Amino acid sequence: MTKDEIAQTEESAKTLIAAGGDVFAEDTPLGTAKSIQGLRAVFGEVYPDPVRVVSIGIDVKDLVADPMSPAGSKTSVEFCGGTHVRNAKHIGEFVIVSEEAIAKGIRRIIAVTGHEAERAVKIATQLEQEMEMLLGRSGSIQTVEEAKRLSSELLEALDKVNQAPIGYCKRDMMRTSLSEARKIADTKIREEKQAQGNKILDEARSLCLASGLKNGADICEASNKTTEESWLVYRFSTPCSDSKTVNTALKELEKSFPERALMVVASDEAKVLCMCLVPQSLNALGLKANEWVKSVQELIDAKGGGKPTAAQAIGSKLTGIEVLLKKAADYAKTSLK
Repeated sequence: MTKDEIAQTEESAKTLIAAGGDVFAEDTPLGTAKSIQGLRAVFGEVYPDPVRVVSIGIDVKDLVADPMSPAGSKTSVEFCGGTHVRNAKHIGEFVIVSEEAIAKGIRRIIAVTGHEAERAVKIATQLEQEMEMLLGRSGSIQTVEEAKRLSSELLEALDKVNQAPIGYCKRDMMRTSLSEARKIADTKIREEKQAQGNKILDEARSLCLASGLKNGADICEASNKTTEESWLVYRFSTPCSDSKTVNTALKELEKSFPERALMVVASDEAKVLCMCLVPQSLNALGLKANEWVKSVQELIDAKGGGKPTAAQAIGSKLTGIEVLLKKAADYAKTSLK
C-alpha cells in the first residue's frame, strides 16, 4: 500500500467510528452471506456454514433480505467470529501503526484502538513538538560546529521516531521532515569544510611565498608563526579541526620547504589539531615528529602519536595553544642545536 492509501484507510475507519453506528452480528447461511454486496472476506479462507456476519450501522437482517443493495458497500460488512463492541463509537481512537507483507500479494495492517491509540497520539504529539524545535534551528546554522551538533541531534530524533509506538502516517511524516533537515545540516557541513579547506590552502600558499621564509634564516615576529632555517611552527588563522584539510595544507608547505621540520596548529570552537612533518635529514640531527608532538600535546589536553617523520595530536584545550606554539619552537631549537 502507498502512504496515501494507508492514510485514506485510517481516515475511513475514523469516519466510521465517529458516525457511531450500532454493530450488528448474525449467523447466516454461507451461500446467502456470500451474496451480500460489499462483503469483506479473506480469499481462500474456509468459513463455517452458517457463518457469522458482522455489520456496522446496517442490520445484517436487512442486508440478507436485499443482498444486492449497495448499502453494504458504504459500511463495513465482514465474516468474523470474534468479540465486537455494540457501537462503533466505543472503539474510541484509531491509529494504524504498521503495514507489511505477510505473503505474496497479501498485506497486513496492524492498528491500535482505545487507550493504546490515545497513547500513540500523545507520544506522536510530543515528538512533533521536539521535532519542530530542531527544524527551527536548521534555518539559522552559522558554523560547522552548529551544523554538526544539529545533524547529530536530528539523527537521534530519527532513531527515537523509528522506535516510538506511534502511528504509521505520523512516523512517515516525521521521518521525512527530519531527514530533509539533516540533509540541510550535512550540506552546510560539506560547504563549510570546502570553504575552510580553500582558505587554509590559500593561507599555506601565501606562507610559501613569504620571502623571509623562502630565503631561510629570518625569525617571524607574528604571534601565529615562528621559524628558523630548519624548522617552522605555524598556527592557521582559519577555524578548522578537520585532519584531512589541515594535512593537505601541511603537504603544500612541505613542497616549498622539503628540508624543514614543519608543525602546524589549527582549531575551531571545540578541537585543536597539531600536525607535523620532519624530514629524515633532521631526524638524524635529533628532531623527531612523534617526540615533538609529545612534548606539547599535554598543553591542549591532547592524545596523539606517529612516526619520527610524521605525527599528530588532537586536543580540546584551546587556551593552551599560545603556550604550545612557544614550547614547540623552543623544543625545535633545542633539538637541532
